[in-house]
Amino acid sequence: MHLLIFIVLLFFLIGALEEVGFFDLLAALIHLSFCLMFLMIGLGFAGLLVFGFVEIFKSIL
Repeated sequence: MHLLIFIVLLFFLIGALEEVGFFDLLAALIHLSFCLMFLMIGLGFAGLLVFGFVEIFKSIL
Protein backbone atom coordinates (compact mmCIF):
# COMPACT_ATOMS: atom_id res chain seq x y z
CA MET A 1 0.00 0.00 0.00
CA HIS A 2 2.74 2.43 0.96
CA LEU A 3 4.67 1.53 -2.17
CA LEU A 4 1.63 2.31 -4.32
CA ILE A 5 1.22 5.75 -2.71
CA PHE A 6 4.95 6.38 -3.16
CA ILE A 7 4.80 5.47 -6.87
CA VAL A 8 1.78 7.73 -7.43
CA LEU A 9 3.56 10.59 -5.65
CA LEU A 10 6.65 9.93 -7.74
CA PHE A 11 4.63 10.22 -10.95
CA PHE A 12 3.10 13.49 -9.71
CA LEU A 13 6.57 14.80 -8.88
CA ILE A 14 7.90 13.87 -12.32
CA GLY A 15 4.91 15.59 -13.95
CA ALA A 16 5.40 18.69 -11.81
CA LEU A 17 9.11 18.65 -12.61
CA GLU A 18 8.39 18.88 -16.33
CA GLU A 19 5.97 21.78 -15.68
CA VAL A 20 7.89 24.07 -13.32
CA GLY A 21 11.52 22.97 -13.28
CA PHE A 22 13.72 21.25 -10.74
CA PHE A 23 14.78 24.12 -8.46
CA ASP A 24 11.28 25.59 -8.10
CA LEU A 25 10.01 22.16 -7.12
CA LEU A 26 12.91 21.65 -4.70
CA ALA A 27 12.21 25.01 -3.05
CA ALA A 28 8.51 24.13 -2.70
CA LEU A 29 9.35 20.74 -1.14
CA ILE A 30 11.80 22.31 1.33
CA HIS A 31 9.20 24.93 2.23
CA LEU A 32 6.57 22.24 2.75
CA SER A 33 8.88 20.15 4.94
CA PHE A 34 9.68 23.17 7.12
CA CYS A 35 5.97 23.98 7.43
CA LEU A 36 5.24 20.40 8.47
CA MET A 37 8.13 20.44 10.94
CA PHE A 38 6.92 23.64 12.61
CA LEU A 39 3.35 22.31 12.61
CA MET A 40 4.50 19.16 14.42
CA ILE A 41 6.50 21.21 16.94
CA GLY A 42 3.47 23.46 17.50
CA LEU A 43 1.16 20.50 17.96
CA GLY A 44 3.62 19.00 20.42
CA PHE A 45 3.68 22.20 22.50
CA ALA A 46 -0.11 22.46 22.36
CA GLY A 47 -0.39 18.86 23.54
CA LEU A 48 2.01 19.56 26.42
CA LEU A 49 0.04 22.66 27.42
CA VAL A 50 -3.27 20.78 27.39
CA PHE A 51 -1.71 17.90 29.34
CA GLY A 52 -0.28 20.36 31.88
CA PHE A 53 -3.63 22.12 32.36
CA VAL A 54 -5.40 18.78 32.79
CA GLU A 55 -2.88 17.74 35.47
CA ILE A 56 -3.29 21.10 37.26
CA PHE A 57 -7.09 20.77 37.25
CA LYS A 58 -6.79 17.19 38.55
CA SER A 59 -4.61 18.36 41.42
CA ILE A 60 -7.07 21.18 42.25
CA LEU A 61 -10.02 18.79 42.24
